[in-house]
Amino acid sequence: MGDFDLVVTGHVVLTDRTIPCGFVAVRDGTVERVGAGDGPAARERHDFGAALVLPGSFVRPPAVAG
Repeated sequence: MGDFDLVVTGHVVLTDRTIPCGFVAVRDGTVERVGAGDGPAARERHDFGAALVLPGSFVRPPAVAG
């Protein structure tokens, strides 16, 4: 078991820059950390190699009550 629920690695694309060989770390459905390298420990990991990773595009938003 790791510090995060999910870590996704790949070519991370942010609004102001890109991070080749970067990571996105998710905890409780929220992107909590973005950076360079392999990233922190996580229960689940997905390595997308050179594929583009867009933080926030793979985290399911909370359900809307109604």
